[in-house]
Amino acid sequence: MRIWVLLFVAVMMMVAGCEGQGDEKRTPVVKGTIDHRDGDDREDEGMGEEEGQPVQSSFQFTFCEEDHSATQGGMFKEQEGNRPQLAPPMPADMLEGIRQISARKWADMAGYGFEFGTSYALDKDGSVYVWGMRGDQEPVKNFADKVAGLPKVKALDGEFALDDEDQLWYLNEGEPFPITGFDEVKSFTQALHDQVYVLKQNGSLYEWKPAYGEDGEPVFTDPRLMRSNTGLSRVEAGYFRLYGLKQNQEIVVISYDRYAEHPVPDYQTLYQAQDVQELQAGLSDEVLIIQDEGDWLILNSLSGKVDKVALDVLVNLYAHSDFLVAVKADGTVWASSSHHALTGEHHPQPSERARDDSHEGEESREPAFAQLPGLEHIVELALGTDHALALDQQGHVWSWGSNQYGQLGTHIQHAEPFVSLGQFPGEAHMFATSDSFHLLSAGKVWQLDEKGLFQPTSLPAEIDQIVSHEAYLTKEGQFMLASPACKMLQGTGRISQAIDLYQHWLLALEDGNMVAVDKSNANLVQPFDPIEMTTDREWAGAWREATSHVIPLLLHPDGHVYAPQAQDANTWHFEALPGLDQVEQITDFKGAFYDGAGPIARARTSDQQVYEIYMEQGADSDPQTGSNEPTVEQEEARTYAYKVKKLAEDVQWITGYLLVAGDGQAEIVRPFTRTTKQLDLPPHSRLETLYSMYAYPIEGPGTSYYMLKDSSDTLWIYGQIPFHKWREVPSQVRRVESF
Repeated sequence: MRIWVLLFVAVMMMVAGCEGQGDEKRTPVVKGTIDHRDGDDREDEGMGEEEGQPVQSSFQFTFCEEDHSATQGGMFKEQEGNRPQLAPPMPADMLEGIRQISARKWADMAGYGFEFGTSYALDKDGSVYVWGMRGDQEPVKNFADKVAGLPKVKALDGEFALDDEDQLWYLNEGEPFPITGFDEVKSFTQALHDQVYVLKQNGSLYEWKPAYGEDGEPVFTDPRLMRSNTGLSRVEAGYFRLYGLKQNQEIVVISYDRYAEHPVPDYQTLYQAQDVQELQAGLSDEVLIIQDEGDWLILNSLSGKVDKVALDVLVNLYAHSDFLVAVKADGTVWASSSHHALTGEHHPQPSERARDDSHEGEESREPAFAQLPGLEHIVELALGTDHALALDQQGHVWSWGSNQYGQLGTHIQHAEPFVSLGQFPGEAHMFATSDSFHLLSAGKVWQLDEKGLFQPTSLPAEIDQIVSHEAYLTKEGQFMLASPACKMLQGTGRISQAIDLYQHWLLALEDGNMVAVDKSNANLVQPFDPIEMTTDREWAGAWREATSHVIPLLLHPDGHVYAPQAQDANTWHFEALPGLDQVEQITDFKGAFYDGAGPIARARTSDQQVYEIYMEQGADSDPQTGSNEPTVEQEEARTYAYKVKKLAEDVQWITGYLLVAGDGQAEIVRPFTRTTKQLDLPPHSRLETLYSMYAYPIEGPGTSYYMLKDSSDTLWIYGQIPFHKWREVPSQVRRVESF
């Protein structure tokens, strides 16, 4: 069973003693327990104060004093106009001349918390445009790009296009091909994950979906006949159901098991209409939109209940998963009351409620609508899971919502190659997160907002180190937690370094000791004991560098790399990894996918050799699954084993997957797939800061980025832009031709 990156929860669980480790020498890095009798902090009996034996003081989190005067001033003045705003380049020309829009249907079936976003548009000349990220394509299409190799197209639905000769095409990430057997198409509809259902002119119903070979290329499979002589005139796919309109105006559902490889047709009558002008499935299986004899109806396909929408002068209606969006004759767009971010969380007044006089005396189920700002003269909408498109009368396309994968087409979201973000004055330390990054300059912390503007972080002390997006070390050497409430860690003495782990903070004290603090202690109001740390040799001073994913690795000033070998709830034992010395730099893979065993970090030695550090399946791992997650029988103790393999040479810098050579050339080497990619660094630049951040790279190339600052104070980025990822206000889609 594959284990997600949160396997670190299991890796770092300290649940029992680490006894029986033989007679190996263990040097205590911090040692001692606290007796809190009568409210006093006393040493245990037998714990003398001999020279050289550290004595632990009481640790406790206390609330900060609310004095935020230290945040005033700094690298940028408080006036917004004087703060730099990062602005990647963008095309000058807007997408125009469009007659149809479409959004690809995709569901988060694996539970990874994402939806690849792709958008499509058909212009008046029959050309198709695509933008966004379909899957693992590289590079991401940030702006509308014309699809080459297509004949003249007359209709679109997601990843599929119907040409003027009634032949269906699969767009295939911009490399389209005709689907064999799908000519003489009468109606087609995209379902989940690039499945398509096709009704041919002879009344036969077919299903097709792409298969992929070992090289990732699509396999040209033949369509599968579902039923002949269906009597249908149209088909429409929801997430897990297929709907059909029969020639006698009867609406039927062709249900199937969502977990089955292929649907099993089972015709069930849902509604007997009179004259259907429109049939649309929403982003849930409950809602089906019907326009029958001019009336707009909401059909619950599970209960069979039909509600009539009587919004004034309604020309089109669309259904998302839990809200409706309507286009009125005046070109305005209205959304039903919802807490969904796409609607701006509007709460309409009762006067805006759509009413139907035929329902008087019954409990009203009519939705309330509120107008969405920023949209005028709209004639058509297309709803994705997390983004929306709107087409106006002039043929321009507007978009809003998530731009995680470039599906809005309004701002660059994935930079390839490096692009400039503008001038960035002054010395600053960058700390990256998956959706933003923080700057530390002259003791002040600044955070990049969604617009690319730096906002000051209000903190009660000057900062020396950013530990995480919510934890800091102050200039006075105190550990400060800023969220959800500001707290200081007391009793540690001065702290020189800290790293953020999944469940712990690892602290290097100025007296040479190291401790680990369980994050749950931040919620306590009483003193607590930290975790004792031991090593296999003398440890003096702080680490030179450290990694935090999947486990902590510490680079000692003497050039050795220390890794945990055994651990329980009270003790972590670190040992130097054999075969690694004279190490100058280490790096982990941030939020990369981790499978329980495999590469976890890289190290660069003084002779410019790069080694990959692997965690092996330890003696206490499950022999069947290879999982390091402990069973009940294994919770007595935990041990870990590692191996080191040479990866590359003549490398001057490493960060994440990136290897930088002395000639300015760089190479991205992914640790699991071993795929490589050459990368040119910006010309005439000298690396001053280079930082990488990964947020679940299993999702594709659009979820990592590298940032560097050259000698001219220009900030460059490669990969995902950590802002402009969500747009509440609709903006016009741009064309890539002018970029």
